[in-house]
Amino acid sequence: MNRLAGMKCYLIGAMDRVADGGVGWRREITPWLQTRGVFVLDPSDKPILGARREEEGRDHIHQLKERGEYDMIRALYGDDIRGNDLRFVDESSFLICYLDMDQHPCGTYEEWFTANRDKKPIITVVKQGKKAAPNWLFLAINHQLIFGSFDEAKEYLEHINTYPHKIETFNRWRFFDWARLVRETCALHGAF
Repeated sequence: MNRLAGMKCYLIGAMDRVADGGVGWRREITPWLQTRGVFVLDPSDKPILGARREEEGRDHIHQLKERGEYDMIRALYGDDIRGNDLRFVDESSFLICYLDMDQHPCGTYEEWFTANRDKKPIITVVKQGKKAAPNWLFLAINHQLIFGSFDEAKEYLEHINTYPHKIETFNRWRFFDWARLVRETCALHGAF
């Protein structure tokens, strides 16, 4: 059983007010997901042809703010940063969200609630523990999708991936028959 193979996971969490730009936890979880056949959509290393590097835009936005050139921010980066990141939400099969309650993750919440309206599984890891998660999140999703550590989240994802019997989907998880889709497409198109 390998239910996660072929899925796309978007990694959401604070970036612009974080010392490492939100890169650290993303670099740690990515190989774990990839070994399970998951395609990782990482906003700190956007897999979009022609996309600018995230930190360059963030640094330039800070400069524009310092100079009071506010009109330029959205014109230069609204589609590039926000637009690409919301596209990742659209493309994702599931999301992993990292919340540090000592940070202010403005874009993270927009992405989280966009994915929630689409009924996507959002694996939410709260640095300070599950009890520290905002009350609103407990009202929006099943608490079984909120975790106090990445180890707990990985254990849950491994259960989703390999448990041989029927699993609780929370009306969120959808598992496509990739073998069938590839077989049918290759029959008409040929090998990729």
